[in-house]
Amino acid sequence: MATTVSSEEKAAFVRQHGAELAIRYDQEDWVQAAQEWTGGRGVDIVLDTVGGDVLQASFPAVRYGGDLVTILQPQPDTDWSVARQRNLRLSLEWMLAPMRYGIKDALQEQTTILQKCASLLDGGRLGAYVARTFPLEEAAQAHALLEAGSMTGKIVLTIS
Repeated sequence: MATTVSSEEKAAFVRQHGAELAIRYDQEDWVQAAQEWTGGRGVDIVLDTVGGDVLQASFPAVRYGGDLVTILQPQPDTDWSVARQRNLRLSLEWMLAPMRYGIKDALQEQTTILQKCASLLDGGRLGAYVARTFPLEEAAQAHALLEAGSMTGKIVLTIS
């Protein structure tokens, strides 16, 4: 697995948790680094959690016929031509859609996925690094911390 990071501390963190390659996107061309790492083939999948220009810039990093998943709304002026030329499979994910639109089958599928993840966590095969825990009453502070950026790990809200 390869990932992009913004600091040497985060690079060390992701390597400690199994990443083979940590690309400092603030210091090098991450698409070129991904291409070099794969011998010019491109990575199997890109998970875009940034959006904007980063989504479109990701297209040439993905192997021909690979997958690109984004959790954000693509910009209206996104040029999809490179994605089409590389025959990419695109997934526009909005996890709240099943709840928002009452799609019961999709809600059940999400539940199944979360149950599988929980069993992997319990079995030690999957880990989640919790950076901070806040009571639900302090959700605004937790959100402010997320918005400030540079988080390493997850923030958990507890309900008492």
